[in-house]
Amino acid sequence: MPLDTTTATSSADAVSDVACPGTFIGTCESDVWYSWTAGSDGIAQMGTCNDAAFDTDILVYSGACGALAGSEVACNGDGGGCAGFTSFIPFFPVTAGTNYLIRVGGWDINSFGTGNLTIEFSGLIPVTGLTCTPDQSTGTSEVLMEWTEDDTYDNVSIYLDAIDPGSLIDTVAGVGAGGANSYLYSPAADGAHTMFAVADSGGSFAPSAQCSYFFADPCPATSGASLIPVPTNLPLGGAVSCNAGGLHADNHYYRGFDLCNNYGVTDNIDIKCITTAFNSAPGAATQPVRIRLNIDNNGGAVGPLAGMVMFYEEEFQVGAVANDSYNFILGTGNIDPDGTLAGSATTVVGCLDGETLVVEIFTPDGQGAGHSLFMAIPDPAQTNPATDQIGASYILAPACGLTNPIDMVGLGFPTNMWVMDVAWDDIGDCVCGGGVANLVCEQTPGTTQWDLTWEAVGPIGSFEIEIDGDVVAVLDGTATSYQSDAVDAYQTQQCFIAAFDAPGGQGGGGSQINFAGCDFNTAPANSWFEGAEAIAIGATDFSITNAVLTTGPDLDAAVCAMNIGNNGIFNDLYYCFTAGSTGNVLVSTCGGNTFDTRLAVYSDCLSDDPANVVMCNDDADTGATTPGGTSPPAGNPLCTNFAAELQFEATAGVNYLVRVGTFNQAGLGDGTLTINDCIPPAGASGSADCTNGDVTLGWTANPNFASMEITRDGVTIANPLVTDSSYVDLAVADGDHVYEIIGDCGSGPNPAVVAVSVLTYSGQTDIVLAMEGLQDNGDFGDVDSGTAMLTALTAAGANVAMVRASIADFPCHSDAGVNNLWIMTGTVPADYRIDQAEGDLIGQANIDGKNVYFEGGDHFGFAHVASLFDTRDGNDDSTYDTGDGDDSYTSMNGLDSGFGLDTSSFSNALYTQDFGTGDDWQDILTPATSDAAGPDAGAIWENNPDGVFGGGVPSPAAETNYVTGIFYNTDSGGKTISTSWEFGGFGGDQTILAQLYHDAFGSTQIVFKRGDANLDGSFNIADEIFLLAALFSGGPPCQCPDSCDQNDDGSVNIADAIFGLAALFSGGPTTPPPGPSDCGPDPTDDGLADCLYDAC
Repeated sequence: MPLDTTTATSSADAVSDVACPGTFIGTCESDVWYSWTAGSDGIAQMGTCNDAAFDTDILVYSGACGALAGSEVACNGDGGGCAGFTSFIPFFPVTAGTNYLIRVGGWDINSFGTGNLTIEFSGLIPVTGLTCTPDQSTGTSEVLMEWTEDDTYDNVSIYLDAIDPGSLIDTVAGVGAGGANSYLYSPAADGAHTMFAVADSGGSFAPSAQCSYFFADPCPATSGASLIPVPTNLPLGGAVSCNAGGLHADNHYYRGFDLCNNYGVTDNIDIKCITTAFNSAPGAATQPVRIRLNIDNNGGAVGPLAGMVMFYEEEFQVGAVANDSYNFILGTGNIDPDGTLAGSATTVVGCLDGETLVVEIFTPDGQGAGHSLFMAIPDPAQTNPATDQIGASYILAPACGLTNPIDMVGLGFPTNMWVMDVAWDDIGDCVCGGGVANLVCEQTPGTTQWDLTWEAVGPIGSFEIEIDGDVVAVLDGTATSYQSDAVDAYQTQQCFIAAFDAPGGQGGGGSQINFAGCDFNTAPANSWFEGAEAIAIGATDFSITNAVLTTGPDLDAAVCAMNIGNNGIFNDLYYCFTAGSTGNVLVSTCGGNTFDTRLAVYSDCLSDDPANVVMCNDDADTGATTPGGTSPPAGNPLCTNFAAELQFEATAGVNYLVRVGTFNQAGLGDGTLTINDCIPPAGASGSADCTNGDVTLGWTANPNFASMEITRDGVTIANPLVTDSSYVDLAVADGDHVYEIIGDCGSGPNPAVVAVSVLTYSGQTDIVLAMEGLQDNGDFGDVDSGTAMLTALTAAGANVAMVRASIADFPCHSDAGVNNLWIMTGTVPADYRIDQAEGDLIGQANIDGKNVYFEGGDHFGFAHVASLFDTRDGNDDSTYDTGDGDDSYTSMNGLDSGFGLDTSSFSNALYTQDFGTGDDWQDILTPATSDAAGPDAGAIWENNPDGVFGGGVPSPAAETNYVTGIFYNTDSGGKTISTSWEFGGFGGDQTILAQLYHDAFGSTQIVFKRGDANLDGSFNIADEIFLLAALFSGGPPCQCPDSCDQNDDGSVNIADAIFGLAALFSGGPTTPPPGPSDCGPDPTDDGLADCLYDAC
């Protein structure tokens, strides 16, 4: 039916998304209404999908006009697959005789136009729970369809790929309402297909239900035996990949096939089909995947690339494959897609003497079009790569520093074995010449030597070993192993072994039979604990390159846990430290060049058994879980870029194994490992008293110190005794201060740095709690929101002050004179994550009447910590940890909350991200309807879908108008504004925005002490003298009439002086609330002039 809202008005009925969460429903402005009555029980669907010229919202109610609250049965904002933000409500149950009101409007006040509303009804409910389970275990491709029948059907018709007579497969009888039914489709068509189940009864047909399945097209029949280096071993699991350049970008997967020596293939062959297994998720219907066939002239291990020659390449378009096998039938795709082979592409490969056939699989565009592809591996995996596969699996990933193929075993992932098979036809005889076969090169743990092993095929006179062009050994023709001398670490050398038909190698006068080779990418000896390098007090430079790709055992979380992601230490190096004294020892990668590192210390240098770990750390500010609890963060400002730092208790003369590595396999970099046994004072802390400015410093006494010193902002203020563990710095001026608590063992100062922010509360109505950076050594990222808010509120005329402290460390937040709390927690990775106690304090302050502004870039949507504030933040509690956003928040639109805060004057306002070079992850918020202080929560900010990610990168997919700000007009206590972005990044006029926020919170609440007529902060005879003079002898008038109204009768006269004198001297009642001693608001409405009181 036609739809036109161009002249429609907006209804007052509130919009709720209870029936359609996550569909981005707006406020349904300029709405029109329809009435529809269901003629019988059944299901209905309706929408404007792809059929309206504006952003639509649809809501369906079962209640009558004027009684719509709670009667919403269905709704939709943006329908899946519907262009232009049009709407679609899929089938929902309807009841015969019930009148349904259908409301269609625009997403906001600027959304209106024309279109069509389509309504469909069916008296039959479709089958439910339809599944398709593919199975080839019997040797025949079969699909078992199963479903539940929630209605009574005559038949259920089964269709393949389309609902038309030519696609009908079969018809099965219904089993009755509530029954389970099934159909076995056998033999099933290969490839990717969609199955439809359509139920009918009495000539009426229910809407269809559908499910999909996939079977790989079979390889053609060939004469050659299969080449299976590792069994498929279903089911399959996902493999690792390098994501440093984008999801699976630039990942190439290889397997080598030594046809002569490992498979007994001694003829010329024509390769027909490559079978592998992966998980393919195309951004569209298909994604390109390429197969390359190469000859590795070096034989043995795959690579280097310089020794490989490609002789065939073909690109295929691959659809969705869910961790399953897939057959690439050569000749059915795009052969030589780049023209590299210039017409020479061939699938024929001859008899290989010492060379290896290498199959390579990769995607040419990575994630460029939203695709993803991960290799699948046997799951449960074969765990012994030496016996459970022929050859090895290799990966090349330049984005992770892997510029030549590397064995997955050497990379630390021995269970990642690529499933590959080669189907081939025998096309003629040839003879393998024997010689060197199956060369394996492995570095000897704890050394820089290499162990070579091989198989000798046929009669051989001698072997000659060559490294970087130099002959280093000539061996007898029966030899099958060789250990090299020590070679240079961090260097790549080429090694070749050649077989000759006479003794003496090349100089013996014989002929070369064949050769094989490998690259020595030599790690330092201390890549294994057996080669741990001795280390002493001081700084030691280390380098983790793609040569250092060994990885020791994961830590045992019950002994010491990293607390983030995993418990591995990747690309690790080992050092052996002998303690020269008993006491705390600092181990750190902080300072100088830093990168994401991990540390662990073991109780001796004899093994890296996880049970022997005495302390570990991932990021210096996370601490580590130890048997005794959680160690404190380092608090070292030099610990940037996720560097690691820990302290452990050492005993003089004992050896300790120190292990340093990276967070994951992709981590590479140069750094400095520092060990210090005269460490800065441990447990350094600082706190400020908000009533007088006193700063209390604390630390753990260290008997090794010869002297101590304390500085504030670079100036010495004290020299405590070495036995002291605290110091109080009296009446410190407001502001941010840097203290150094310095211990000296006689060899120089070792400072512990403590940042303390001081604010002595003096009656300000607005307090900015700048908490961002407090858990990151003062690093608040690219945007300092605290300072920005302070500046804007000051310009707006607020009586405001700022302190860089948690609400738990500033108890004056609860003072009666404080009206508004502005809490800035920042953005990952420089954010402050509030704990439950802090959240409870914020919630209680809001309950007690304090208005709360709270911003947090990752508070709502990721690893949320529940607290009392959840009931007061205006965000739907059911959406915590489901609204983790992405990097698309680069501009924003303001919205009218509908409850007293309207920011819609801001449109397309630019936003400066706090983590410009990374991902800001602004959380997606959802206005709550069931928080503790009433239902009046409305959106005030949304993402502007500008097609741009952080750093100016184009958005990989269409953006949406997700909500990032909420105003909660509570029905008790203070009001709340919650945002998932930083005020300091707002590109509009920040002063105007701060004024809007401040106005929404309401006028400033005046607090005073009743009876303090002369405003000196106390209640005594001087107040009565002042009051009598004001009344009868021309003295100055009362600046705060409420304070002079001592009996709280709403007027100021002689009765107040009599009441006050009685309270002071003759046992009369004390002055009414807030009383003579405590500051507070006037609980009684009266007609007195405004109070000007500054003594709180």
